[in-house]
Amino acid sequence: MLLVTRDAAVLAVDSRYWEQAEVETAGRGVAALRAQGPRSGWLRELIAEAGAAGKRVGVAPRDLTYAGFLALQAAVSEMPAGDRPELAPAAGLVEQLRRVKDAEELALLEEAIRISDRAFERLARELAPGMTELEAADRFERYVREEGGSGVSFPSIVAGGPWSALPHAQPRAERFAAGAPIVIDVGARYRGYCSDLTRTVVLGEPDAWFREVYEVVRAAQLAAIEGWNRGCGLPTRTNWRTPSSARRATVRRSGTGWATAWGLRFMKTRISGRHRTMFSKREWCLPLNPASTCPAGAGCASKTSSCSRMARRAS
Repeated sequence: MLLVTRDAAVLAVDSRYWEQAEVETAGRGVAALRAQGPRSGWLRELIAEAGAAGKRVGVAPRDLTYAGFLALQAAVSEMPAGDRPELAPAAGLVEQLRRVKDAEELALLEEAIRISDRAFERLARELAPGMTELEAADRFERYVREEGGSGVSFPSIVAGGPWSALPHAQPRAERFAAGAPIVIDVGARYRGYCSDLTRTVVLGEPDAWFREVYEVVRAAQLAAIEGWNRGCGLPTRTNWRTPSSARRATVRRSGTGWATAWGLRFMKTRISGRHRTMFSKREWCLPLNPASTCPAGAGCASKTSSCSRMARRAS
């Protein structure tokens, strides 16, 4: 459990993580507390060390189950009345703070991106008819580790032929066929930071229909990047939609299929004052992910996980 105040940050962990927590928090302004015994005991110690006794404490609801919240309430009720904090929901607070990255975090994200790029390039050279979706996913994960990553960001998505039209298709023991599109949605994790990359490839020569869809998706990604670059210095309540709208409109105008787009929904949060200043410094990171799917055909997607300060090519 991590408790952060204006003046302190204290991380309480049980005996399984004592040594690890002390090593990983050293020099980072976070104190590691060795939690022992009943929750009410070490929670009182945590509250006291953070200087939060008797104060209002926000709880991040996204990361706490209802059962965990009930246990936390029970532990607080056992504390002396003067030490009991008032628990209150703090929805979105942690997420807002995490959106802005410092120089060290940007460097870690960029390395995660480079690792996934290198792993994908190795995999792309080996893709061939007859290889299974599962085999391709396993190879990518192995290459991520060989390139310096600690693992994949999420379960890899590798889907060929009509299966590739499903946005979150899971790899199967199906073999790739010549001429059929293959959607590969993967990422690398490096020191706790993750990249996200989607590419669509065809083994052999793609047909005219696929070329049309591919060019539409590529144009949608370029439109999103252009829209992002135009508005990144002046975010407002009205222009946060620009990159997503640009790529959706590009796909819809083409008439090639359904348009889907993810990655900018977090910008619906109102940006004001201090956050606008941070935003203008280009310290945000986001995925640009246009896609087109057809219910009777296959999908085509392209996503680049990028830091806003980086110039990334669309492909």
